[in-house]
Amino acid sequence: MPLGFLSAGRRAERRAARHLSRLGFRIIERNIRTNHGEIDIVAIEDDCVVLVEVRFRREGAAAALKSLDARKIRAMRAAAVEYRRRERLRSTPLRIDLVAVSRRGRSWHLDHIRAAVDT
Repeated sequence: MPLGFLSAGRRAERRAARHLSRLGFRIIERNIRTNHGEIDIVAIEDDCVVLVEVRFRREGAAAALKSLDARKIRAMRAAAVEYRRRERLRSTPLRIDLVAVSRRGRSWHLDHIRAAVDT
């Protein structure tokens, strides 16, 4: 992965975290490693733990959404199970959201999909 793309992805994650904070989410962790991949953002909304996948594509938000294939969805579910077990969140509501981020010139666009992946 080119270095510029990686830094653009990290900038997209920061933008997504700010967006979620403005919506009232409390960001508690970022870039959490599990045996099944990384959880980009862990947040709290009301009484629910929200695991957030941030997808960045220069081609637009639709391309970011399309980049979620069946293998990635399985990995996200497995990471959620592992995180729930590790953090002892058995009875705590948990969901997986998606924030699709795109950029055209200096303009950023974010699409937030709540409960994008069934847990």
